[in-house]
Amino acid sequence: MDPKGNSDTFSHRIYEVFLRTCTEFENVAKQILKYNKISAIGDGYKMQDYFKLEKDLKLSDYMALNNALGVEIYPFFCLGGAKNYGEVMKNFGSGFWYQAYNEVKHNRSENFKFAKMDNLLSAVGGLAILLFTQYESNAFSPYKEASFYQIDKDGIT
Repeated sequence: MDPKGNSDTFSHRIYEVFLRTCTEFENVAKQILKYNKISAIGDGYKMQDYFKLEKDLKLSDYMALNNALGVEIYPFFCLGGAKNYGEVMKNFGSGFWYQAYNEVKHNRSENFKFAKMDNLLSAVGGLAILLFTQYESNAFSPYKEASFYQIDKDGIT
């Protein structure tokens, strides 16, 4: 499916991959926070905790290019300049892929429409950027010169 003309398409398969990708994003984000001895704000890590990664990793400065599809993805654009996650929620709500994930996860019957291609591509791009900023390598194809994803920061690839 060409994502350029089908960004709002949602399906059960997209839903499956979207949830798995976001779950992996949460896992990696938690491990980074724990490794750096950054405690959760309340019980367990949540997005307000993951938001702390923006300060050190500058996730909003990165773009992921899906070479196979020719799609530029800015999964963390909404974090740039925000003071906290509450501000992101106020300004973007379910327009932010991670919030869309939570809405689908907690109420699929009402929010299944958020399990769409655009959010899936943003989630995969977000995971790729998170892994790249932490480990400084292309996690999806570390041993290949060419990859499906290319990470770019401020015009530097």
